[in-house]
Parts: sequence; structure tokens; C-alpha cells
Amino acid sequence: MRRVIFTAVALVLGVASFAKDTTAEFKLAMAKEKVAVEAAFGKKDIGWFEKNCTADFSYVSGKEKTDRKGALAGMKQLFSMCKTLKADMKLVSARATDGNGIAVVEQTLNGKMIYPNDKKVHTMKSVSTIRMTMVKKGSSWIMKKLEDVKPPTMLIDGKPYDPYASQAAAPKK
Repeated sequence: MRRVIFTAVALVLGVASFAKDTTAEFKLAMAKEKVAVEAAFGKKDIGWFEKNCTADFSYVSGKEKTDRKGALAGMKQLFSMCKTLKADMKLVSARATDGNGIAVVEQTLNGKMIYPNDKKVHTMKSVSTIRMTMVKKGSSWIMKKLEDVKPPTMLIDGKPYDPYASQAAAPKK
């Protein structure tokens, strides 16, 4: 009986230790991801995002869910409007088990952008808290889902701006 109990305790401690090691590995991977994401935004490198998202990637903001194609199209539009773009990410939390990881990050985007209709340079700042669902692919972690933890705040020329207001007001087709 003691052997069974000892084996069970050893097994539980081993699994807990493995889970901890997976989370530690994931946190290190997220530190590298932070640097890569910030660089990709700075270079407006849509290719990096295309390579680092799963085929079934989705972005969820409020009640709106956007598939991979739509999310990448939105990012391409942002990149085309921005003369400069700088991202800063801070890892809030991270945990991983069995090749799946969840990270929460605070992300700030700062940029100089030009709207097609007025050609004037505007200063943009966006702050968001995002839950990133990541999956392990080989030795790398790639994005499966991004979800706003709370609505992002955005300022254009220092004034509050709701990027979703025009979508809400648009007539349904």
C-alpha cells in the first residue's frame, strides 16, 4: 500500500514538475515572441504574422470574431495607413501544458498615420490587453487566437477614438 501511495505521489509531483517546466519554457518563448512582434510591427512585416498564425487563427474583439484572412487584411490596412508604427508589449501572465499556451499581454501601439480621405498626418495610440492562445509547432509557438480581454482604448491626435463606431453605424447588407 505504501508503494502505491508513494508511486501516486511521485507521479503527481512529476506531472506538476513537467507542467511547471512547460510553463517556464513557454514564458521564455513569449519573451522572444515579444521582441519578434515588436520588430514585425516596426517593419510593418505582414509576412511575419502570416507565418506565425495557424490556418484557423481568429481574432475576437467584443462580440466580433474575425478569421485569419480578415484579421490579416485589417493588419495590412493598418500597415498601409501608418508612416511609422511602434509596438510595446508587456507579458502579464503565461501558462502552458501539452503544447498549448495562454499568455496575457498589454500592448501599446504608437504611430503616425495618414487617412486616405484627408492626407493629414495623425498621431495614433492604442492600448489593449490581449489573451493570446498559442500552440506549439515543432520547437516554436504560433498564434491560434487573439482575444481582447477588455475593449482597447485608442487616441487619435490625443482625442478618444472608437475604431468600431463606424462599423456599428454602418447599415447591414
